[in-house]
Amino acid sequence: MSALARPELAPGPHRDLVDALHDLHHRAGWPSLRTLARETGVSHTTVSHAFSSPRIASWGTLELLVEAMDGDTASFHDLWLAATTPHDDTRPPTPRIAGRRPELTAVRRHLDSGTGLLLVTGEAGIGKTRLVSTAVESSAPVVLTGHCLPLSSEVPLLPVVDVLRQATTHGDGGWWRDAMASAPAYVPEVLGALLPELDATRPPDDSVGRHLLTPAVGAALTGLAARRPTAVVLEDLHWADAATLDLLTQLLSRGPGVPVVGTWRTHDPTTSPSVAQWFGHVRRGADVTVLDLRPLSADETAEQLLMLGLDPTSPRVAAIHARTAGQPLFTEQLAAHRDDGTALPRFLTDLLDQRFAAIADDAWLVARALGTADRSLPPAHLEVATGLDGDRLVGALRELRRRHLVRSGVDRAQLRHPLLAEAIRRRLVPGEAAGVHRALALALGAEPDAAPAEVANHWQAAGDGRQELTWRIRAARAARERFSVHESARQWARVVEAWPPGTSEAGDPPLSHAEALIRAVEALSMVDVVAAHDLCPRALEAVPGASPLVAAEILIIVANLQFDVRGVSDESLDMAARAVEILERAGPSLVLADALLRRATMLFNAGRLDDAARTSARVVEVCRQIDEPSFLMLALSRRGWYHLALGDVEASRRCFEEARTVDPERCDPYDLVELATNHTDLLLQTGAGADEVVAAAAEALQTAAEYGLDTFIVGMLIANVGQALREAGRVGEAARLVLPASEDAPGADRWPIHIERVNVESALGNADAALERASLLKELRVTSGAHRTYLSRCYAEAHLWAGQPGAALAELLPTLERAVAREDSMLFALALTTAARAGADEAAAGRRPVEAPERHELAARLHRLHGACSRDPFGPHPMIGHGTAARALWCAEIRRLEGRESLDLWTGAAAEWDRLARPHDAAYCRWRGARLALRQGDTTAARGLLERAAVDAREHVPLHRAIATTRVGHP
Repeated sequence: MSALARPELAPGPHRDLVDALHDLHHRAGWPSLRTLARETGVSHTTVSHAFSSPRIASWGTLELLVEAMDGDTASFHDLWLAATTPHDDTRPPTPRIAGRRPELTAVRRHLDSGTGLLLVTGEAGIGKTRLVSTAVESSAPVVLTGHCLPLSSEVPLLPVVDVLRQATTHGDGGWWRDAMASAPAYVPEVLGALLPELDATRPPDDSVGRHLLTPAVGAALTGLAARRPTAVVLEDLHWADAATLDLLTQLLSRGPGVPVVGTWRTHDPTTSPSVAQWFGHVRRGADVTVLDLRPLSADETAEQLLMLGLDPTSPRVAAIHARTAGQPLFTEQLAAHRDDGTALPRFLTDLLDQRFAAIADDAWLVARALGTADRSLPPAHLEVATGLDGDRLVGALRELRRRHLVRSGVDRAQLRHPLLAEAIRRRLVPGEAAGVHRALALALGAEPDAAPAEVANHWQAAGDGRQELTWRIRAARAARERFSVHESARQWARVVEAWPPGTSEAGDPPLSHAEALIRAVEALSMVDVVAAHDLCPRALEAVPGASPLVAAEILIIVANLQFDVRGVSDESLDMAARAVEILERAGPSLVLADALLRRATMLFNAGRLDDAARTSARVVEVCRQIDEPSFLMLALSRRGWYHLALGDVEASRRCFEEARTVDPERCDPYDLVELATNHTDLLLQTGAGADEVVAAAAEALQTAAEYGLDTFIVGMLIANVGQALREAGRVGEAARLVLPASEDAPGADRWPIHIERVNVESALGNADAALERASLLKELRVTSGAHRTYLSRCYAEAHLWAGQPGAALAELLPTLERAVAREDSMLFALALTTAARAGADEAAAGRRPVEAPERHELAARLHRLHGACSRDPFGPHPMIGHGTAARALWCAEIRRLEGRESLDLWTGAAAEWDRLARPHDAAYCRWRGARLALRQGDTTAARGLLERAAVDAREHVPLHRAIATTRVGHP
């Protein structure tokens, strides 16, 4: 099913609740009313009312629905409470606040119906005032607010005067006058000493005033609350004067008569000891509740940044959260500061610098070491980095803790906030940092479990290139051993960058410059093919001086990369042949097996299928000789591909079965993932069902999650599973898999999963998101003509469902013409059908008559493209499971373009897609057939086609909408 009807509601909490429920329904993949009724145990009518009725559903029903759609019941309960709480429609709408929903609910409840004192506590900038003010603006009572200020001299009872003065001026003053009229006679007289504007007729003497002040304030608040709900907020109690705190303590002991909310800044060095003592005492009171605000989570920070106008999916969000540690004030300042992301805005600079004012020399040495290290350090490391002995170090740490600059335990000390480290590093004078980095490198490098990358960074900052290179190579090797390919690529790239001219070897154990280059190219190829390709010329320059085996490795890896990026090339094929020849002379080895496998792939992509099959047989032979199970598994999966391409289905099946028998405990996790990717790719091409694809990928996806693998091939595997689910009509499941894995911006190492995201967003009806993502993908250098054509087809499909057939045609035709001339066009069937559909839609949108020459010219152009293919993409082939269905769709679309549409062609195409269990494609064909039947006056046939199409298209939002529109009489 698609979106349900929404009730007409005014802006406010009720509409917020309904919008959130419909948004969750969308993200869950549009489950039907009957599905939700079955999962919740209530009637489908009750489910429908929850979505579409202007009445608010009970919390029991809503909770069941949210759970059934995997939503957050806690956040929905807060929305339900806000929607069901009586409110004054004359009040302005509540301002948005990031996160803090439970805390906001707690403050609102206390203001509306609480007793005693609610203390909202937290460090400076954590959002205490924003939280309380947000709660105040949406609360029922009149809230009287008093402010404590850090004045140079104490002004007694300043916040109390604020509160009372607001009461006297509220409205026309009648509320105050009514309260005073019924209060004991002494009350207005006592309060007149605080509020001279009341013109009290007989000011009391000082002794009577002090004695009666607390009961007078209490009586005034009680009298006010008797006439309308009242609450009091006291801001910044950490700056309160002694008289205010005494009065508050006495009111609490007697019951203030109104709920009181106070804010308190923790870790404030300006708080006097006596006030801090009051806080420690009062928080233990029976009628006092403390609500301590914690930093925002990464998701809540993203929500805050969205409110501030920043794209919550951009890399800058993660960077800001890492710097601010979820401190809302710091986040707000950094978001507003549009720079390169490294400098601090002036406000934060001044704020942080004040924390280090008048700091003692020893304390600065410790702060400098912690800020330079940007991590916690044990006392032993601090001694090395600062030169301080035990007692002086302890004294320095005590001062830093007293200033609330560090968190220090028995074992380690750490700065309280990441931005403090930035402030410290900014205060360093030229030359000061290098010595600290050197001391830290020595201290950290002496640890038995030293982190090589961290030590290398300190040697780099200290300006010692020799030491940096040794540790950098160690870091690159360590990253590969723990399967962190992105980190390995970064470290090898830095090794190449930092390599001193004229140096032949470096590292421990040593490696040559040529080896460093090929390791960098190899590592980069797993995460950024374009960057790896750009490094190839430097690697080739090192071949003459390299050993034969290293030279051969350079040749094969570079040849493979150039082939991927540039396409079919005799130069690359010759280079690969030279590499294999050199390695064959050295005997069987893993390097030889890798070279043979790369060459087989190149031969296959060049269309030399027999040569690829023979080379893959040699790969399997070498793997058996050297007892390399992981690579044997991979070689068998590739060999299975080649057998299938040659039409030998049985041999292909045997290869994959044998590959699956290899013990996974003896295999590299990357090879396990690649086996699953090859297998799922094969299943997709041959028309296997979605469940079979999901099962083939399950173990590899679990392995990737366990090892934290995040590479091109992992993204390809997720994309394959997402495609299988989507094509089977299970868009909701595809979205739950693909969308979370593609929140980052498209990159050279992640484009397959982003292509699939375009398809999913388009099916969900998010046309703008699909087109935006596809436009970002177009800027990448996608590696092959087949992949470029697939991307263009996805982009064109998104344009079509957005009602832009002209843009779809302009996108797809040039790409097809380039690809058909240069690539094996076996996989271009669906791209040709999409081009025909775009042409027919464009002709219909422009209302061109059947005899219009443009229609026939475009049809002829598409026929020429079809004829220019190296082999018929619609022809029978064991590797192409959708060939027959694609041919049927092509015939139907091209005839529609030519103005010779046939109902039999559409129903025949639908039946072919039914055979492949692809309901959305079948529904599309039936929808087209129904539109034609309506134009021909055959309403019976149209009705039957539309009913079946509506069922099959229930998770494809734009198609379902098109079918619904046609159903009401618009062919």
